[in-house]
Amino acid sequence: MPANLISMLEAWSRVLTRPGAQTFAVLRSRSTATLPNALMLNLLVGVISALLSILLATLTGLWAISPSEVESFEPPYFLIGITRPLFYIQHELFQLYSGMEELYGKLWFHTGLFDLYGNSVLHAFHRIFGLPGWLQELAEGISSPARFFLLLVVYNRVAILLGGRGQFGRFAFLVAAVGATMASINVIFDFLPLAAGVIVAALPGSSLMLGQNWYYLLIGMGSLSISLIETAYWFFLFYYPMRIEHGLMWWRAVAGVVFSYLLFFVLETFVPYGIPFGVYEAANLVRLRG
Repeated sequence: MPANLISMLEAWSRVLTRPGAQTFAVLRSRSTATLPNALMLNLLVGVISALLSILLATLTGLWAISPSEVESFEPPYFLIGITRPLFYIQHELFQLYSGMEELYGKLWFHTGLFDLYGNSVLHAFHRIFGLPGWLQELAEGISSPARFFLLLVVYNRVAILLGGRGQFGRFAFLVAAVGATMASINVIFDFLPLAAGVIVAALPGSSLMLGQNWYYLLIGMGSLSISLIETAYWFFLFYYPMRIEHGLMWWRAVAGVVFSYLLFFVLETFVPYGIPFGVYEAANLVRLRG
């Protein structure tokens, strides 16, 4: 096995199993902590995640039945208490995303970009969305290094503005290790509802329908709560590349993490989702104008 691949897998496992300042300090000292290795690690993780997403979709399609066919199910009372504030947060986040999409649509409309490129972009997205789901997943995994590099440039610029003096390649490698770890956790969480539903259905005295009930319950309440847990853990992990590589004081590193996340949120809502939704919103504005 090539030494670079071994180093990438070791970085992935170290951050996953032993996150902390010492782990990141060791990783940054390696000669393999370079930008090309960071991009390769990101590509490897992107392709593996895409393949696992395809597997999950296939298994779910084979096991899960339509939600409309599932009998009414009263979840335990303590779960109802937990999910009530989560659904409120989910509603507010949906309003925020809708506001961002409306903003992108106005930018397309008022800058004249829609008149120049809008129809071509709409046709392109119709073709992309018409592709099979597995092909979309694979394309997203293969193209992940380009998006990763864009985020890296933004994160590194934030650190420099706060007084950072790190080396871009080493910073990229540490961030890639963080991304690999988060992808691993995300895959585990993605498979949990399906695994729980199948296990419940297989219990003595249980039934397939009961397993389906728990599956859809976990899908409904799990998506937001898991995303909040993942976000909090990302904050924890991303602090170390900022602090260790760029030599920032703790409060500057925290500020860098928060500001980086806000920029990530803007880019995440724009690429890839904000672009098509913004173009569609601009198309609606054009129709209203006409």
